[in-house]
Amino acid sequence: MNSKNMKKMIGQNSIWLVLLAMCAVLTISTRTFLTAQNFMNILTTESIIGIIAVGVMWCILSKGIDLSPGSVVALTSCISASLAQQ
Repeated sequence: MNSKNMKKMIGQNSIWLVLLAMCAVLTISTRTFLTAQNFMNILTTESIIGIIAVGVMWCILSKGIDLSPGSVVALTSCISASLAQQ
């Protein structure tokens, strides 16, 4: 593999390399990173963002840009925080 192909491969996969490096650093620095509980916490947290992303994706695919999901998330967060205080 010559250097041109190597640079191209690294350029195309750089996000995966960064993710792999972050996982390696976190695994070495903390004992609780590679646990089932942490994995479930990450999935639970990111599933909300994934659901919102699917909704926005359909709007963008239908050639309409809708910026309201960000506003809805902000309003929902404010209402949830105020209800949690009571």
